[in-house]
Amino acid sequence: MIAALIIAVIVLKPVLRDYRRRRVRNIPFGSRWQGELQQAWGLYGRIPAELKTALHAHMQVFLDEKSFVGCNGLQVTPRMKHIIAAQACLLLLKKDISLYDRIACVLIYPTAFINAGHRSLDNGATITGIRVLSGESWQTGKVILSWDDVQAGAQHGYDGQNVVIHEFAHQLDQDNGYANGAPYLTDKAHYEKWSHVLSQQFQQLQQALQLGQPHLLDAYAASNPAEFFAVASEVFFEQAELMRSHMP
Repeated sequence: MIAALIIAVIVLKPVLRDYRRRRVRNIPFGSRWQGELQQAWGLYGRIPAELKTALHAHMQVFLDEKSFVGCNGLQVTPRMKHIIAAQACLLLLKKDISLYDRIACVLIYPTAFINAGHRSLDNGATITGIRVLSGESWQTGKVILSWDDVQAGAQHGYDGQNVVIHEFAHQLDQDNGYANGAPYLTDKAHYEKWSHVLSQQFQQLQQALQLGQPHLLDAYAASNPAEFFAVASEVFFEQAELMRSHMP
């Protein structure tokens, strides 16, 4: 009997989740929030109408399922939630919201925050130190953001710097384990090409920096492939024409 109940729960859980998501996605997206996004987020006005509809639907699910927690006394408002959700869900246009299933919580600090702890590197080494951060992505399903930097990234939608896009790109990267610059791809055959292109471009960035040559991507992208992917994601959404010209 207990085994049957467990099986029923396992089978019904995704069915109920999908039912709830369909219901939430169909809730009308208020004109108030469209106006707020138009005012606060520079990219919003450039999104085609049909993609805005998809973005709003993703946002409804994101807002329904994720917890938002204010840190250091910050009071989280519905406006804050909508601005963060919109930029986070931009990465999922024409993709499934389930790619964010592992994300449970978004922690928001008023300003840049201090991380004083251990950090694991790709080679397995661990370093300890104090870092001042505008955002951070955890494998445990948490994203941490500085509200000041969220607002700045939203308002300046053409400078290739956006902390929300950056940290949620890390979440996509971490979907299959440690961040390594390779997010989930629907076709396994794409991974080989992805690895080749990313490695090539990563090396070109490092070489450009060594020679003192200008590059479209910020120098931080040369830290490791994971940061390269996150920074490239910022530029892809905010400076698409430049990326198409310089890094097709």
